Amino acid sequence: MKWKNKLFLLTLIAIKLVDEPAPEVTIAQGTLIGKISSDGTFFEYLGIPYATTNSSTRFRAPGPPPSWTGLFKAVEESSSCPQNSFFGELTALRAKKPLQLFFDTQLLHLPCVESTIAEEEPVITDLPFNLYKNISKDIDVIYGSTSKEGFLLIAGDTNETLAERHGRYLFASDLRFSSDEEGFVTSKKVENFYFGDDVINMSQILKVAEFYTQLYFEIPAIFETECLIDKTQSKVYNYIFNYSGQRNFMKLRSGYYNEPGASHADDLFYLFRGSLIPPIFTKQDKKIIDYMTTLWTNFAKYGDPTPDWTNSVLKWEPSKKHNMKFLYIDDVPKIGSMPNNDAFHLWKNIYDKYRKTDI
Repeated sequence: MKWKNKLFLLTLIAIKLVDEPAPEVTIAQGTLIGKISSDGTFFEYLGIPYATTNSSTRFRAPGPPPSWTGLFKAVEESSSCPQNSFFGELTALRAKKPLQLFFDTQLLHLPCVESTIAEEEPVITDLPFNLYKNISKDIDVIYGSTSKEGFLLIAGDTNETLAERHGRYLFASDLRFSSDEEGFVTSKKVENFYFGDDVINMSQILKVAEFYTQLYFEIPAIFETECLIDKTQSKVYNYIFNYSGQRNFMKLRSGYYNEPGASHADDLFYLFRGSLIPPIFTKQDKKIIDYMTTLWTNFAKYGDPTPDWTNSVLKWEPSKKHNMKFLYIDDVPKIGSMPNNDAFHLWKNIYDKYRKTDI
């Protein structure tokens, strides 16, 4: 029956008939448990005894504050002196509810910068932005992501880990706001876009994965594509890998193998064999392997994944400014426009306004 009691308590909290508890805090006297204020912005610890007294010490200095073992329930206002006090309520502690980071990272979408290895020629020796600043020749690139990158990031989530994030910033620390309030309002806008009025818990885990996919992979790839098109003459070929087959090892590892789409890095297993990857694939997997390796090889040799002389059924064109084109790699590949247009404009507006420039 314990779960029924907990469900009943959560229901009472939801309709504001029971106070929602604030975190335990320890002061010199002992440990307190408080409540969250009615507007949800403060942790309140009320009625904390700050001195000892009795009838024999009337009109004398009070004694030291009492101490206690266990939890002191600081959820009720104490009796106040009849006169007004310049110092206000001395027996209450109100701490602003912290607006912490939902997912803390300084830079989004960083590649693996290679170390110097004897007798090996490195390819990515610095961040791409720095490489482009230091070279005179424009370099064409293939740039893309998988459709469900976020599966990898939700693999270890539970109701407890998700509950800790609800009501906090939904951003990484490459955004700067003029105040906590401004950040909180913007955060709520993002939360409403992805989750509506739903509480962030395991019933919403696929929406959490979508949030991760777009914010930390898909949107940054589009932003960087726009930057390259705007600042250089480089051709950028964009793709979304959505195929799900026997070599989607990262999705299998995430625990979401039966969901459609491809997890973070699943596309690599259709381009590279690798000594640690078992040679397992179906006939359809083999078609995807042949298709992708042909595209990438043509790009490396000719600078074009689908040269005219190949008579490819699909012509993979580079993206243009205000006209991005994506190759969607799936059972039946297709050419399409930018994915998730509404999400792109949401994040575009936020980053245009709040992006840090000194990270």
